[in-house]
Amino acid sequence: MKSIIFSADMVQAILAGHKTQTRRVVSPQIKFFQGECFEVIHHYVNGKVRRYLTIASFIREKAPHKIGDILYVKETYCPSQTQESNYHYWTDGETIKIPSLSGGVDEIGRADGLKWRPSIHMPREAARLFLRVTDVRVERLQDISLHDICCEGILPNFLCKNEFINLWNGLNAKRDGGIYAWERNPWVWVYTFERCEKPGGSDDNG
Repeated sequence: MKSIIFSADMVQAILAGHKTQTRRVVSPQIKFFQGECFEVIHHYVNGKVRRYLTIASFIREKAPHKIGDILYVKETYCPSQTQESNYHYWTDGETIKIPSLSGGVDEIGRADGLKWRPSIHMPREAARLFLRVTDVRVERLQDISLHDICCEGILPNFLCKNEFINLWNGLNAKRDGGIYAWERNPWVWVYTFERCEKPGGSDDNG
C-alpha cells in the first residue's frame, strides 16, 4: 500500500471533511504537444526515444496513484505511553493526556520527554487515516477553480485563492530551483479522494 504525506493543517481538514482533493507536482515536468498530447522521453544507453501520449494514456501510464488505490496518510506521531491507544498524533494537540495514579489526568509534552516523530517516518501500522482515490486528472496548477480550492481544504472566503497560493508556495516554491512555484504554473496531478476504512489483509495496491 502506498502512502501520502499531509501537513498538520491538511490532516485537520481531512478529519473535518473539508479536504477531498490534493495536488502533487508532475515530476519530471512534461511538454504538451500541439494541445493534444504529452511528449514522454525514454532514455536508453544508446540514445532516447520520444513518445506522444494522449491525456488519458498519460494518466494511465504515469500517474503515481490510480483510481481505486487506497493510500495511508503519514502524519507526525509518537508511540503511546498509555494502554488506551497504540499511537498519538500531533494534529490532535502537542500534549497528550494520561491518567495519573491519583485518579486525575496528567498532560505530557516535549518538556516531559514526549518525542514526536516526523511524518515521513510513519509506518503503515501507525496510520489512522486511509484514503481511496476516486478521480485522477492532470492539469496546470493555475487552472484550479474556486470550487477545487475549497476541495483542497481552504474554507470559502474572498481571499481563498490567495490562501491556496500561499499554501502551495510554502510547500513547493523552493523545490528544484523554484520550477514548481505558483508563478511557474507547473503541471500537477489532481487527486480526488474519500476517506475509507483500513483495508484488511496485507495486499498492496498501485
